Amino acid sequence: MRRRDPVTPEDYDHVRERDDWGCIGPAVGMPGACDGKVELDHILNGGMSYRGRSVRTNLASLCSFVHHPMKDSDLDRWRPLLVEEVARREGVR
Repeated sequence: MRRRDPVTPEDYDHVRERDDWGCIGPAVGMPGACDGKVELDHILNGGMSYRGRSVRTNLASLCSFVHHPMKDSDLDRWRPLLVEEVARREGVR
């Protein structure tokens, strides 16, 4: 059984503040108005269908009804843009 890697309260607060307390889908060109609760999403997986690590550079704020499902339905399109946007916001090159 694989152990869960929870998001720490400090990382949760950091990511939500970094993402201006909203969904970053529109910032990467995802169409549609945000709808639903904004939640942290793991943007890279850890292989074998496991979610990736719960670190700031692997977390993005996405709305639950529009942009999170959109990312999941077209990973090849949206994942690279989200990774790039998160890196930009984190100051990672």
